[in-house]
Amino acid sequence: GGGGLGHTRELFDTLLLWSPRVRLDARGQALIDVPLNDALTSFRLVAVADALGEAPGDGAADGSGARSGPAAAGRTARHRFGTGSARIRTTQDLQLLSALPPQVREADRQDARLTVRNTTSRPMQVRVVLKGQAVGADGRPQPLPELPTRRLTIEPGGAPELSWDVTVPLRAVRIGWEASAEETGDGRASGGGPAAPARDRLRWSQKVNPVVPERTQQATLRQLDGPVRVPIEPPSGALQDAGVPRGGLWVDLMPRLGGGTLAGLRQWFEAYPYTCLEQQASAAIGLRDPDRWEKVVNQLPPHLDEDGLAAYFPPTADEPARGQDRLTAYLISSAHAAGFEWPAALRDRMLDGLEAFVEGRVERRTWSPMPDLDVRRLAAIEALSRHGRARARMLDTLRLQPARWPSSALIDWLQVLRRMPDIPQRQFHLDEASRLLRARITGTASALRLASGEGDLWWWLMDSADTNGARLLLAAIDDPAWHDELPRLLAGHLAAQRRGAWDTTTANAWTTIALARHAARFEAVPVGGRTAATLRAGLTPDAAAASPASLDWSATPQGGRLTLPWPSGADTMEVRHDGPGRPWLLVQTRAAVPLTEPVRAGYTVSRELIPVQRRDPQQWSRGDLVRVRLTVQTAQTRNWVVVNDPLPPGATVLGGGLARDSEIALREQRDVGSAWVAFDERAANAFRRYFELLPRGRHVVEYTVRLNQSGDFGLPPTRAEAMYQPDVYGEWPNGVWTVRP
Repeated sequence: GGGGLGHTRELFDTLLLWSPRVRLDARGQALIDVPLNDALTSFRLVAVADALGEAPGDGAADGSGARSGPAAAGRTARHRFGTGSARIRTTQDLQLLSALPPQVREADRQDARLTVRNTTSRPMQVRVVLKGQAVGADGRPQPLPELPTRRLTIEPGGAPELSWDVTVPLRAVRIGWEASAEETGDGRASGGGPAAPARDRLRWSQKVNPVVPERTQQATLRQLDGPVRVPIEPPSGALQDAGVPRGGLWVDLMPRLGGGTLAGLRQWFEAYPYTCLEQQASAAIGLRDPDRWEKVVNQLPPHLDEDGLAAYFPPTADEPARGQDRLTAYLISSAHAAGFEWPAALRDRMLDGLEAFVEGRVERRTWSPMPDLDVRRLAAIEALSRHGRARARMLDTLRLQPARWPSSALIDWLQVLRRMPDIPQRQFHLDEASRLLRARITGTASALRLASGEGDLWWWLMDSADTNGARLLLAAIDDPAWHDELPRLLAGHLAAQRRGAWDTTTANAWTTIALARHAARFEAVPVGGRTAATLRAGLTPDAAAASPASLDWSATPQGGRLTLPWPSGADTMEVRHDGPGRPWLLVQTRAAVPLTEPVRAGYTVSRELIPVQRRDPQQWSRGDLVRVRLTVQTAQTRNWVVVNDPLPPGATVLGGGLARDSEIALREQRDVGSAWVAFDERAANAFRRYFELLPRGRHVVEYTVRLNQSGDFGLPPTRAEAMYQPDVYGEWPNGVWTVRP
């Protein structure tokens, strides 16, 4: 490592090399360079061969690709497979091993632990230094207190553990660590001659999560066509730093709605914790992030079942992938509308699956509170129509009753009619669909929105009032017959946002698509001049005002954010634009409000810790095994529900299949209830269980944890949530979990 020149070890990726195409030379051999990283461990190198050749005597190909034997006619292709592997180990005389968890939370007191290993046959006198540097959300450094230097003697083959008491700073987002160990005695080589002192240097980082995150409490989104006055007041109970409430006022100014992701939507997607296939695809679309999309594409193949339909979660050892037609239709339609592409082979597999579903050759029985087969088939036909795969005869599988369909199906029907000119009585159906949709619109002279009655909220198919509003807006943009209503539909949909975003992942993805399309067609006037935000004590124009924060559009034509702390003595903010154009304004009030009492909004959640293996019956200690029991009660059956329970830093959830898991510790672990479990996610900072269906009644979820880190750890609330009805949830406050060394 560095030839003894002070190399710092900081690259620890588990994958050294992936080469899907290896060219052999004339002897059938290849020489491959494998770049090692900085890990001191063992690696397994594996080669897999897969070649399509021909049967011996029928013109088999040799290593160079030349052919011999009779003519190609009548030859038989033969697949050849092979594999080989080897192990290597990287080591050095003096080694530092970090035992710090990859994630902590602000204000945690953690025992920062290092193991120092002497791999030689001689004793070593060693000096060890540990330094940390925290970084805040604003990018500014937050120095940690200087940690004492440790000096120790390590016997041959010894590996003592060192510990420093460290408190994570408030408002930090990351801690960068650097540890160094150097032999200070007269080191001797194994042959007895002098040797350079052994040394090691290690660099890594910890992510810092908030226990009580700053969240948008209120948000206003509108076009700045005149002075805007917003009342401001910190919410009661908000956390404070030095007497000032955390958070403040964010004033985002944009020349137009499209061209990027709205600030509120970006924050919502970046903080969204759940990870099914739909949610990852929606986040990539909503953030317009090609790197995220590439990851989704790479993860898609194991999610496709044998019929080509996509499943929300990957298969497990016990359960193969079971695809859903509604999810598959959404993946096809949203990607097409956003301009994202699936690889042709994967896209065609999904389209084949949807076609078979529509024609009845593939059947998917899913739970629903009412018959929904026609609505699901129509969504599949809409997705097929985007790629020229829909045919008029497919409509024979539907009962054409548009007046009884939910708004989501009416929008699908409208889009199908626009794309398929060969549908019988097409113009009649187009006029009828537009008339029915207009009849469901309600609002004022300045804002229109689809009515959201109970019969129109098909949440079990990922449809909501916000999803319908975004998709209707998108449909209206492309139809001149709707352009008179378009400004008011846009105003109505923007008014539906709460705290800077809309209700679900699908609604926010469709909103991003619709706003980008609207901006490309209707927002061409450039913005100039200056926009200023002023804090006032009162609503009158002559009220006492603080110095304004302003944005100069000539210097920042793409807009930007004005950030103001919570003011003292002011209760109103005025935003005024002077210059050409009408910029878009998003005002967010941000605060960190802790949960002090359980919340019951459709779900009742409680949490209990049960000792499994405990060194001291009076306290939790490092190495203890704990069973976490979560109880969820609900009065209504819903699908796609998640229970999200935080973990203390460094804890390991048992049962994931690792060889060191204890089967004895899991023997008494029991779940109660008739829920359909879809997936268990063991994240670094939380255990999450996803349910395909959570029936009404009482349900118990149990999982077992090994405590690997000592300290005092604050935990955010435990939450149960209907993912496509996020207003239906329950929360349980968690305090500080103390784990002794």
